[in-house]
Amino acid sequence: MEERPMKTVKERMEEERARIRRIKRIILSVFLSLIALIVLVATLLHSPLFAIKEISIHNTGVHVSLDTIEGASDIRVGELLWRVDAKKAEEDIYRLPWIASVKVKKKLPNRVEITVTEGDIAAYMAHEGLLMAIDEQMKTIGSYSPEERIGGCPVFSGGAIVMPTVGSMLTVSQEQMELMQIFMENKEALAQVDMICLDNPLQVDMVMYTGMIVKLGNCEDLSYKLSALQEVLKQIGNTTGVLDMRMNDGKFSYRRTNAAYETEEQAEGTGQTGETMAEIPAETLTE
Repeated sequence: MEERPMKTVKERMEEERARIRRIKRIILSVFLSLIALIVLVATLLHSPLFAIKEISIHNTGVHVSLDTIEGASDIRVGELLWRVDAKKAEEDIYRLPWIASVKVKKKLPNRVEITVTEGDIAAYMAHEGLLMAIDEQMKTIGSYSPEERIGGCPVFSGGAIVMPTVGSMLTVSQEQMELMQIFMENKEALAQVDMICLDNPLQVDMVMYTGMIVKLGNCEDLSYKLSALQEVLKQIGNTTGVLDMRMNDGKFSYRRTNAAYETEEQAEGTGQTGETMAEIPAETLTE
């Protein structure tokens, strides 16, 4: 086998220099290509091609105009698409009264799509002679006089409340918030409820549209009591009186009161509470 001649020191040095030159050319080529790419991307991003030409807005409700939604988004036609902060736009739109949900999407190359869902008045919170309307998420919709109240939406009263600006979340104690959420999840049970008193979470009372007082007591099993209330009303009908659902001895009781008295305490003070008209074992009611 023929042996390869040994390379001289000079030849090896020349080969090493040639190898280094090749590496440098490759690095320079990659660097220049990267610079060219960056310049190209920057040019494209600032190109009129990516300037917003259309803001498409879809709203499921009727209370908030499309112009109001677009104004709240702070997105403008002609603005570069990549500069749009979709999350901030969603937050700003959500602060509008009535808005229950919002989604802002950037569509290449030059469109923005905004989709909003409006909520409904689910209840009111009594505050200084006015009623603050709230939706199911406890977001405030607006302040109304008692005469402007929409039927079928109960009024919560009592307890500490810091009235927020319209469009913000209602500010109440955590305990009150949890109770109100359970109440509003049971829409069918609340259909006949006029007012719910939350002064004392351990002694919650309701007043029906008929004037009947429902004493719920503590609300550890509130969902069950609201479900049971519907069954009780089927048995005693729409009437006045006092329905005691504090589960004393496992039974609910109903007492007729003199219609001239607004509360059980007023009636008891006159001795005209009447007799027990119904005594209903709680376990017989449908949960």
